[in-house]
Amino acid sequence: MKKVVFGAVWFLVLFLGISMVVGAVAGAIAGANDPANASQAGFVAGQAIVANSRLYIAIVALVVAVVGTIKEKLPGTKTHA
Repeated sequence: MKKVVFGAVWFLVLFLGISMVVGAVAGAIAGANDPANASQAGFVAGQAIVANSRLYIAIVALVVAVVGTIKEKLPGTKTHA
């Protein structure tokens, strides 16, 4: 049961982390391309890319969380310390 809980937690952590990185990179690129409106352009671009890539981000996060939990590579997933 502990592994299932940690697997779910790691999925959420990975999904949010990947989403933040993808949004930040897209926002930085959009902000650099439109310096006059960098803040607004970055926000809109970051939001759009994450919304369009949500399924792919979820799949990657799920695969990494499941494999990492099964192979006990993620913190908190070891059965014996």
